[in-house]
Amino acid sequence: MTELTKTLSIRLNNEDKDYLAKYLNRESAESLIRQIKRGEVVLTSKGVVIERVNTIQESVNTFDNEPDADGEWVREMAHMLNIDTRSFKKRIEQSIYR
Repeated sequence: MTELTKTLSIRLNNEDKDYLAKYLNRESAESLIRQIKRGEVVLTSKGVVIERVNTIQESVNTFDNEPDADGEWVREMAHMLNIDTRSFKKRIEQSIYR
């Protein structure tokens, strides 16, 4: 401990303290402070209130008019691997020809 730090302590019953200690540590408290300062959450007497939610819009390819040449499973697997469908197909081809 340095001169720039202080201990935060509150009184809780033993069961609540043990339960909360699983989730609340220095790292999570510092993260919570950052979220409060950015205005993402607010602490009230009732608990945490989420003020701002990430509202990034994602576009989804929903072409119903064109035939589904790749198949849904190709897009799902590419999505799970976090790559585009073209790269996924290349990987499949390479693994077949080896």
